[in-house]
Amino acid sequence: MKMINLDKVWVILTITPILFMLNAEGQSLAVERFDSLPGTLHNYQGTSTGWFTNWRSQNDYTGPDGYSISNTTAMTHPEVTSVGNYCVGGGDFTSAGRFFNVVGAFSDFEDANGRIGVGTIYFSFLIRKDEDNDTPIEIIFADSQGAAWAINQELIKVGYFGASSNFGGERYWSIAVFDEATVALSDSVIAIDETYQIIVEIDFGATTTVNMWVNPTDGSPNLSTPDASASSTEDLGFWNIVLYFDALGTGHGGFDEFVFSDNLGIVLPVTYTDFYAETRNEYIKLLWSTATEKSNDRFIVQHSRNGTDWENAGIVPGNGDSNELIDYSFEDHYPLSGLNYYRLIQVDYNGERNVSKIIRAEYDMGITSRVRVLKSGDKLNFIADSKIKEIRLIDLNGRLLSQYSPLISQYSISIPSANQKIILAIVTTEAGVFREKILLY
Repeated sequence: MKMINLDKVWVILTITPILFMLNAEGQSLAVERFDSLPGTLHNYQGTSTGWFTNWRSQNDYTGPDGYSISNTTAMTHPEVTSVGNYCVGGGDFTSAGRFFNVVGAFSDFEDANGRIGVGTIYFSFLIRKDEDNDTPIEIIFADSQGAAWAINQELIKVGYFGASSNFGGERYWSIAVFDEATVALSDSVIAIDETYQIIVEIDFGATTTVNMWVNPTDGSPNLSTPDASASSTEDLGFWNIVLYFDALGTGHGGFDEFVFSDNLGIVLPVTYTDFYAETRNEYIKLLWSTATEKSNDRFIVQHSRNGTDWENAGIVPGNGDSNELIDYSFEDHYPLSGLNYYRLIQVDYNGERNVSKIIRAEYDMGITSRVRVLKSGDKLNFIADSKIKEIRLIDLNGRLLSQYSPLISQYSISIPSANQKIILAIVTTEAGVFREKILLY
């Protein structure tokens, strides 16, 4: 329970436990992962069918330093897989918005006024405040019919609202209904530059209730106890979503990974409890666990030399739907000597993809000192501490490209023709067998 000073009127908000059950069925109503290349958000379409229009900036502003998709400081969260890029706002305007497709994806939620206003909707997203000041960072559901970026009546708000989200000298993630007639603060004190996962339930009715969970444990909210709850008997039906910063300039914060659904289980992504690597004698073993899975078809394991350029290393089947802890592993028997980067691409049955965090693993085991492979022009130079008995070059599909038996400690060969960026050298010396991935271009 918290007391909040609104226009010098003290209001006491009590969180009332609400019990409900998860349904096994549901659908994604709209998704926005800001997964395009960095650039302006204005007129960005995305790939989801849940939107009626593209994103529009305030007054159709298209200049620099405005709302944009950025990868400068990617928003990452231990419970949420993300694509890395995110939405950041600022510049010479304060808002950007988009209309929902009420007669399409949200048709089951259309009220008598043609807005989203009946039934129960779930919404999950990532949010981060990047400045240590009272600049708001808000997601607003509004009733504008003329301009997607316009707020008009602020029906439902989620985020940080400035003074009305402060209490006892601290800032809190909050929800508000009907032009901040009611503001409810969560128990989550906002840490600057920290990414938060927020899940919202909007239950329309004669009294509409909005529940919020901040960083739920293992990505799954305690449904009987929201972190904040606000209700209103006003008509809270909306047409559009607006991203809002009440200040000029850039760098106020960011948003990412929007998912709307009629089922709470769908807005919860595949939830990782851990993802790490162990270096073994002849391979690197990747291990990860999931706490929840929804429509999880498979994991694509990707490997990189530099953390930027990625190659598929293998596929691990998923387990569809699960609310139990599941352990997975994958062995990379062809690591590079030195630093290796890995990530997971989780693929749903419908083809939607989510990208995990990137992890690193060092692979040495004496390979660098015993066998070195140096590329010079169109030549590969092999240098070993003992005689090289055999060199085999294969592609990542296992096809033999060339084979040599030099019986000397230093040997030079021409780079073979290959349709792949990376090939594998298996070098057998008097000291043992060594493997090295070779980046051709």
